[in-house]
Amino acid sequence: MSEDGRIALLEADPDLARLVAASEVPRARSSVTVPLVSLAEGRFEPSEILETGTNPFAALILSGLISREITVGGQPTLRLLGPGDLVHGAPIAPGLLSPQQSYTAALPTQLAVLDDRFLHAVRHWPRLLTALVQRTADHHDATLIQLAISQQPRVEDRLVALLRAIAERWGVVDDRGVVVPLALTHEALGRLIGARRPTVTLALKVLDGQKRLSRLPDGSWLLGDVEEAEAAKLQPLTGTARPKLLSDPPAPEVAAAESPVHWTKLTRERLRT
Repeated sequence: MSEDGRIALLEADPDLARLVAASEVPRARSSVTVPLVSLAEGRFEPSEILETGTNPFAALILSGLISREITVGGQPTLRLLGPGDLVHGAPIAPGLLSPQQSYTAALPTQLAVLDDRFLHAVRHWPRLLTALVQRTADHHDATLIQLAISQQPRVEDRLVALLRAIAERWGVVDDRGVVVPLALTHEALGRLIGARRPTVTLALKVLDGQKRLSRLPDGSWLLGDVEEAEAAKLQPLTGTARPKLLSDPPAPEVAAAESPVHWTKLTRERLRT
């Protein structure tokens, strides 16, 4: 990791200023500067990124690609993070599941560190925060879409749906069709859709034979027919099938400042009793 001075955030990511009044954009563009961090390819700890700046709280990916892997009970899952996504340094709080996670820069990556300078700018241009919240909501939606994809019964359908979702962000169109220029191994695809590598390998052979999804010589992926299929109608849970709380959740206990008690510890104590 290397620190590369400061960068004009709204020049590096102009979309953040889309909700700022047009007359204010030039001043905001020249005023909002944040630390720039470059990552070499390989594993890293998010907390290392947040060692620069003044009271940093997150980092915004400007270029590159980051893989975030989380394992629960020995079953790993994978999320791909790219330009516009946020990385925060807080570890996953230990609880009943005790998940583990790992971050890897899949290629050289640049991030803008959000710190007090950014928060000061938000006081003058509060719509910057609105844009940041929308980014977080978009990332949450993408995670839910990936979760829905991984629950499709047929692995072949999962793979096609996954590559379509990825193509909406990274895909390019040429004379061959829609190309996803990401080198994704069978193991990585399995972690993205919740399948084992041998199953992914067999499914890819079927899809290649059907010309629905093919791997190109350079490692990228070519989608076959990408005509939008008629979306299946969502059937929300109704009546007694709806999730509900059987009682009001317990209010978190606030411990004295000099002897903080972790919420997870309180939860475990309630479970034991």
